[in-house]
Amino acid sequence: MSANLRDALAGESEDGWSDEEEEEEEDFGPCDRETRERPDYSSSAWGVRLANLESLRIAGRLVPSSREAKAFRSDFRVPHEFFRHFVDLVRTVFPTATRDVAGRQCVPLELKVLGVLQVLGRGNCFADVAQLSLMSRQTAEKSFHRFCDCFSSGLWHQWVTLPEGEVLKKVAGEYGDMGCPGAVASVDCTHISWPACPFSETNTHKGKEGYTTLVYEASCDHSGRILSSTKGFPGAENDKTVVKRDLSVLRMREEEPWASYKFVLFDLEGNTTEHTGGWLIVDGGYHRVPSLICPFKEYASEAQQEWSKRFESIRKDIECLFGRLKGRFRLFKTGILFGTREKIDNAWFTACIIHNMLHQFDGLANLEKDVDWAGKDGEADQTTGAFPVPTAVVDTAGEEVDDGDNTEAFKLFRQQLVNHVAYKK
Repeated sequence: MSANLRDALAGESEDGWSDEEEEEEEDFGPCDRETRERPDYSSSAWGVRLANLESLRIAGRLVPSSREAKAFRSDFRVPHEFFRHFVDLVRTVFPTATRDVAGRQCVPLELKVLGVLQVLGRGNCFADVAQLSLMSRQTAEKSFHRFCDCFSSGLWHQWVTLPEGEVLKKVAGEYGDMGCPGAVASVDCTHISWPACPFSETNTHKGKEGYTTLVYEASCDHSGRILSSTKGFPGAENDKTVVKRDLSVLRMREEEPWASYKFVLFDLEGNTTEHTGGWLIVDGGYHRVPSLICPFKEYASEAQQEWSKRFESIRKDIECLFGRLKGRFRLFKTGILFGTREKIDNAWFTACIIHNMLHQFDGLANLEKDVDWAGKDGEADQTTGAFPVPTAVVDTAGEEVDDGDNTEAFKLFRQQLVNHVAYKK
């Protein structure tokens, strides 16, 4: 063994490291992390705007008809008074810190909420939120998805519920006054464009629209309050497939108090028959079962034609709901670029909850019917009030029969509804 090799081995410790290297390791100090100073969020465009609105509110000049109040609702889809209470409610389900581990000021909750409302209401990208609030784009994106997740899971069962008790009597009573005794909700599906759908799932998400979508089924009452909604399903699925997975529809058909709800129908002679079990108003794309009633496609009598025109008008409850949702929250009107279905579901559920909150805030559930209102009778003759004689006398409602349909019972119950309206008229 050479002298140089012997000296080298003698200087090593048992673990193979030299004493000099070990001393150097011990002398090496920790690396200090660079901390950047955060901006003054109160000087952002939204921070200044909130401060000005608060000054006007304290001075008693921020009334709903003022220019500032109208501009705020137009930009963020909610009134300023609603926004103030909304932020307090959000704190209970979306906790945020005021300082980070370095002692720096965090983004105020008010600005995060405005960012969520801006993305939902106008479909803005997260870079726009960053410019107006001075938070980073990454913070804006993470805050949005975390907010929607916490908000929807924490408040869904409080604000989106099926009617029970006195509420059920009120909802069914409104439909009964319009000629639909026993109806408890209007149900339909809507499609939301999803250009960011994974390529491997294109075939299952591209249906009759010709582009990739997610389909949601929701129910509402006559005033426009959302009663239930499903998560998003692949857009290639039709209404008959989606309704089988809607647990709310299954509950209203088989569980109390809807399964035992009683109502009375008149026949053409004025005799009454008591029926049990609430039913839902749908369009012609659903199963032919007594719990899902749709209008006639073709008419066998003038009474059926008149009833269908009335029924189509009532069924517009759910269509108007989807129109208001997509008009108020433009994110769902244009293509959504979120990468996962879960993120879109959380945003949809958040929009549904806010819709019901605004529905209550605006007092839409307390509207009174106008008994003196005179409506136009569709295509009826203006002189005699009679409907034209139908050219087709074949009822084709039962042509498409799928597994689970009960066509004969469906036709019988729908004709009883027609007779009820004909007698009451």
